Amino acid sequence: MIDRYGHCVTCGKNMLIEQVIDGKSEERLSAEYEEVQYLLDDGSRMRVAICRKCKSEGKHDDTKKVMQTVVNGWKKEVDDLVADNKKPDWTKERGEKHMKKYSSLAIATDIKGVKK
Repeated sequence: MIDRYGHCVTCGKNMLIEQVIDGKSEERLSAEYEEVQYLLDDGSRMRVAICRKCKSEGKHDDTKKVMQTVVNGWKKEVDDLVADNKKPDWTKERGEKHMKKYSSLAIATDIKGVKK
């Protein structure tokens, strides 16, 4: 599975909906959209989208699966940046270095109870 904007990090459900507002079509997040925030082992914070059902079932507790999904999403974004001719500073080497650093991160805990 791959993490994408507006999709549940555990089941992949698309929570983006299209609505017409003032005569213009706009994408919005549905009522199913929730977020979970994690503390990573480097001290940084990471928020991910999760659907209400998966959150209520505690599927966000499978932190290894969540992190692998997020890393897959980062890999796709980096691959797209490297392939984009409009971003010449994103070389293959830079992408590999970036992914080496970020794919080594792990979720330490969810953010509940952690002071800012």
